[in-house]
Amino acid sequence: MDSSFFSDEYLRICERTAVGESRAGYPESARMPVRERLVRCFWFDQDFATDDLRTADGRKLRVLSPGWWNLEAGPDFRNAVVRLANEPIVKGDVELHVDASAWYGHGHHEDPAYNSVILHVALRNDSGEPAVCNAAGQNVPQFILEPYLTAAVGELAEAVNPEDYPETSDSSTGLCNAAIREKAVDGHWLGMFFDYAGDQRALARMRRWEHLFDTIGGEAAIQCGVMEALGFKKNKSQFALLARLAPPAKLKEIAAGCSPEEKRLRIEAALFGLSGLLEKEAKTDPDEEAAAYIESTRARWEELKGRFVDGGMDARQWVFTGSRPVNFPTRRIAAAAAFLSEHVERGLLNALLSCLPPETGQLRQKDVTAARKRLERLFTAAEGSCFWRTRCTFVGKRMARPVGLVGKDRAALLLVNVVVPALLLYARRNNDANLEHLLHSMYVKLPRLPRTSVETAMVQRIFAGDEQAARIISNARRQQGLYQIFKDFCEKDDRGCRRCALLAELNKE
Repeated sequence: MDSSFFSDEYLRICERTAVGESRAGYPESARMPVRERLVRCFWFDQDFATDDLRTADGRKLRVLSPGWWNLEAGPDFRNAVVRLANEPIVKGDVELHVDASAWYGHGHHEDPAYNSVILHVALRNDSGEPAVCNAAGQNVPQFILEPYLTAAVGELAEAVNPEDYPETSDSSTGLCNAAIREKAVDGHWLGMFFDYAGDQRALARMRRWEHLFDTIGGEAAIQCGVMEALGFKKNKSQFALLARLAPPAKLKEIAAGCSPEEKRLRIEAALFGLSGLLEKEAKTDPDEEAAAYIESTRARWEELKGRFVDGGMDARQWVFTGSRPVNFPTRRIAAAAAFLSEHVERGLLNALLSCLPPETGQLRQKDVTAARKRLERLFTAAEGSCFWRTRCTFVGKRMARPVGLVGKDRAALLLVNVVVPALLLYARRNNDANLEHLLHSMYVKLPRLPRTSVETAMVQRIFAGDEQAARIISNARRQQGLYQIFKDFCEKDDRGCRRCALLAELNKE
């Protein structure tokens, strides 16, 4: 195999060991295994994109309190408070599952301990039934989570941090750990497996980009990817919608002939106007600086809004709760405006390509470091004296000192999640082997990204928490490999190990 290119070897291993299957026609949560604990986290966070929640039988649902996380036997959440349609408020317990059918699979319909359940919550309704039945013969309404989540299941899974939840010891050791110890598998073999899985993750992302490129074009797809990545888990879909409402061609048009500062301010005005946040926040009482900024932004939006004929968003779509103020959607919209004002006229694809080092044979580490710094500047350098460097909302207090709109860690994630797969698609569509070689060399040499909860769980599962052994995960490519294995196998407690390609390969050794 030519190590200069992204390899499909991981996919071939999965097919060879008969653990892979084609799931292209199913919704995401059906294509990926999901752990029940993750569903509890979704419920605990109340991570929903709308207030218009409906039970499986069509009744309007209001969740006044999700309840408290039960660490003992019995239903998952105690003392929840809900209201169905116009019925009286009800207080009781909530039981959660990945699949609705698990209510019967786990025997809850025969267990009086679950007669206190007032709502059965499942990620997906594989049974198609509007309700479940308890041991007393009463129907228990069901609420299906997936249609209401703020982002795709996989994206939300990566953002879950176990330390944020009452129970932190859920990570178990997998059968792969026993096989590694029994067979004394060397680190080189494991490293290669993670390399293959890391390549597969980049290729999977590239393939997901293909539809976007074909439907809205490369420039709009790149803008959408960058803005989604700026949105964090709670506002990804909102940023994707905002990107579609303000396509690059339109932003290029309104920025034409302006000074760099005016370009940024006009694009800010367009994005804030379309987001609905400008009108909402401007109704409150700002200080003098904020009042001047709001007034000038509204004036620019009044001039520009006639060019955006598709309308805008409702401010209520944006989620501020659960985020640090410096990560509020307002600051992220300002970050998007800074990036776009700097690069939309010359083209976002050209901006990405300009950050890569020239093809000069063997890529050196200093070339990768220099490219990474150029990419960081690509996303951070256009902030200038931006109002938002010292503000989190239109009317909040000034921060004591300026804070960058995009940090180095977020820029590095943009590189892995957006830049590499987008340029890889460009390279393959243009039969540009040199560009793919360059991208792969860069991907291989990228240092580790900040650790996530997924990586922490996988270190426990594969290495039994042995940090020394986990040093095999020495770069971003292998981290991505961990995530790929997690998505394919480790999220599902009851089936993951039986299907696992890593375990199957270890058992061959």
